[in-house]
Amino acid sequence: MAKFFDDFPDAGYTLNDVFCTGDKGVWRGTWNATQRKEWEGIPETGRKAKWTVIIIGRFEGDKLAEITQAFKDQFRATEVAAEGAE
Repeated sequence: MAKFFDDFPDAGYTLNDVFCTGDKGVWRGTWNATQRKEWEGIPETGRKAKWTVIIIGRFEGDKLAEITQAFKDQFRATEVAAEGAE
């Protein structure tokens, strides 16, 4: 995560939803950040990015034992669209 926060120094996360039952939980949140360095092959753009993350977790007692993450990568979709428009 250190590289992520170096590339997106103003990154902020908003927790939108949390659902729990038994030993499982699902939470959805939104990241907002400005790309200040190259990230996953995309050159620095200085553009604001926003994406949603959905995490599914399984707990053992009070510890997170397993995690699955999915995200809607609006940042990459925006970059691809911008590259194709040039």
